[in-house]
Amino acid sequence: MSILEVSGLRKEFSGLIALANLSLSIPEGGITAVIGPNGAGKTTLFNVVSGFIPATAGKVLYRGRPILGLKPHQIVSLGIVRTFQNVRLFKDMTVLENVMAACRVDPQPKLFSAALRLPGFREKERLIRERALKWLSLVGLEKEQGRRASELPFGQQRLLEIARAVAAEPGLMLLDEPAAGLNRLELQALSRILLRIRRREITLVVVEHNIDFVMGIAERVVVLDKGAKIAEGTPGSIRQHPRVLAAYLGEEI
Repeated sequence: MSILEVSGLRKEFSGLIALANLSLSIPEGGITAVIGPNGAGKTTLFNVVSGFIPATAGKVLYRGRPILGLKPHQIVSLGIVRTFQNVRLFKDMTVLENVMAACRVDPQPKLFSAALRLPGFREKERLIRERALKWLSLVGLEKEQGRRASELPFGQQRLLEIARAVAAEPGLMLLDEPAAGLNRLELQALSRILLRIRRREITLVVVEHNIDFVMGIAERVVVLDKGAKIAEGTPGSIRQHPRVLAAYLGEEI
């Protein structure tokens, strides 16, 4: 069963084709990697699916519902969250506050209750704090909860962004180069964390240039080149695919 269906997706920038009638299907559950040379259209795909830029043509369905044309916050409310190549945190807020800001609690407290800090609001706040600590524990940052986000080393900032995304309790997470800038030990920790998230029945789609990293965690790999899909399959089959080898000519895969 597919959680995300992309059909004939096209995106042009002043005549430059970034996505060329792309069609792909993301199965629910598990980890799918999207790889390709620079300029292949990987981040553009994420930007369109998450509502940050409009498509020129095509369809995107999330659990059978059309989502093209929706605003980013509407797409988040449906259950799709994403991270970015460049970490985007509330740098002046604490680690805990960053995750609390993303926690999903229904129904939301009313403004009057929040302003006066009535018992109902305080109970919601306690619940949000508990959930935020749970997500920080998932990524190993619970001991850093009181630090400002700006004080964290880069690798931990990456993990905080992932914790904040998980706090929204999504059905689908789009991770844009989560391994960028991480050292070997941080990569190993990230692999374990993503596998833990997958076990929570959250579908992961990972765009990444670190081929060894994604080949080690993904069950399925989709390869893009010049905005089009040129191959998909298991990590083992992708490593030997002639069109993939040609696309990466001169690059290590």
